[in-house]
Amino acid sequence: MHQGRQGRARLTPARPLLEGAASVTGAALSHVRMRETARVTDVQIGPAGIRLGQFLKYANAVESGGEAKTVLEAGEVLVNGEIEPRRGAQVYPGDVVRLGDRTWRVV
Repeated sequence: MHQGRQGRARLTPARPLLEGAASVTGAALSHVRMRETARVTDVQIGPAGIRLGQFLKYANAVESGGEAKTVLEAGEVLVNGEIEPRRGAQVYPGDVVRLGDRTWRVV
């Protein structure tokens, strides 16, 4: 973890745990693992949850925070079947995130 602007800590990407999986380090987020099953991709984030904008980046749904902001503000992201426009909204294990024709389950 390192300090971003305004002294806020932010997560930094680390080496993947498995080939084809994403991983991050940090106090609130120990790892991210992805497993695809029948049109739904499971993304393991640990019990602490993660902000929606960060989740979209780590799940490879978007390439940047700016792109995450754009799709969220446009109402293109659904969390548990409801439009979620906030980048800082928390998602936890059990939540289902949808963007376009792609779906992720937080585990």
